[in-house]
Amino acid sequence: MYDENTFIDDSVTVNGRSTDEKEQEANYFAACLLMPSDDVHRFIDLEIQNFQECGLSAMDIARIMSEFNVSFDMALNRLESLGVINTDQKMRLDNIKTEMKVGNLLRAVGGNSKLNEPSEVFDIPHEYIDYVIYNYNHNAIPKETLERVLAYYKLVIDDVSDKIVEFSDDDDDLDDLIGGIDD
Repeated sequence: MYDENTFIDDSVTVNGRSTDEKEQEANYFAACLLMPSDDVHRFIDLEIQNFQECGLSAMDIARIMSEFNVSFDMALNRLESLGVINTDQKMRLDNIKTEMKVGNLLRAVGGNSKLNEPSEVFDIPHEYIDYVIYNYNHNAIPKETLERVLAYYKLVIDDVSDKIVEFSDDDDDLDDLIGGIDD
């Protein structure tokens, strides 16, 4: 079900080019939370050599990414919003990023290169399995749906067989369903 108040990041929103006011506000909140102003300035003062003379390099952005566990684009957006870099510097660094693989930059500074990779992890609450089994046991969903859900968890029906209610063909007999009604 789609909720019109739900936001899903894409290349436009992550790069800070979204025109949606709520999305911009959400991104700003996340940036402030993940990269507090004082922490960013302290990190630059202590860890970035020759910042005042040379500005920031792509390697410096990789260090910032690694320190704050954020993407390249988020680091650039936050640094621009703090006035650490201007729009021209941001564009220059973004162009460098395009030319170089960010993963290589992160490895070069001993950072976590997975920060720049999309996650392939499905985070589905374990309670969902119980919900689906309950619905299957009460004939609300077909066996195929149960099998598909279990596949997301890398499970098969045999793995949860102790929770499955087996139905026999006799269960469908109307006389058995009605029970001891006399003629």
